[in-house]
Amino acid sequence: MAESTDLTLPRRPWERIFRAIVYGRLTKAIVGRRRPVLIIPVIVLTSVVVAGITAPWIAPNHPTRGNLRDRLVPPVWGGEQISLKVVVEGQLDIGAGHRQITLDDARKIQEDAVVGGELGIVTRAGGSTKYLLGTDHLGRDILTRIIYGARISLIMAVLTLLVGGSIGVTAGLVAGWYGGWVDELIMRTVDIILALPIILIAL
Repeated sequence: MAESTDLTLPRRPWERIFRAIVYGRLTKAIVGRRRPVLIIPVIVLTSVVVAGITAPWIAPNHPTRGNLRDRLVPPVWGGEQISLKVVVEGQLDIGAGHRQITLDDARKIQEDAVVGGELGIVTRAGGSTKYLLGTDHLGRDILTRIIYGARISLIMAVLTLLVGGSIGVTAGLVAGWYGGWVDELIMRTVDIILALPIILIAL
């Protein structure tokens, strides 16, 4: 009896990666089997990196252009702020003007307003889906600025990594090539740098 042959073709690399993600092998390899909660910071960091790279395409608004008509809009979950004012005739009383409104102004809002009645004035508009995290004092979208801020942070991190890596590799090559007092000088310099508190350097 002839032996059966396996005609299954070897999986492609992307197929193996996909199956690893589906079956959780990649996740376990990254965060370990005993502490799956560590996948949360991995997801957060990945989201920040993706948002920073794709900022021009996913940002809902322009990062520097604002609309003064939409200044200080609260987040989407923020409700309207309403202030009750008493309708008065003539001029507003000194010291109580912020709690009063003249009859002429009140009738521009509500035609049947009468003296002595109360009128609800919207002092701050509620949140809008146009600005999920609200706007600043210049009417710029805060969510958009956060996304672009992540992009700037990523660029600075990459530049810092490249510059620091170049300096470190160069210093290591020089120390390893010459040895002797050159190696000792470079190593002691590195020890001094590592001994300095990073917070003080940042200040």
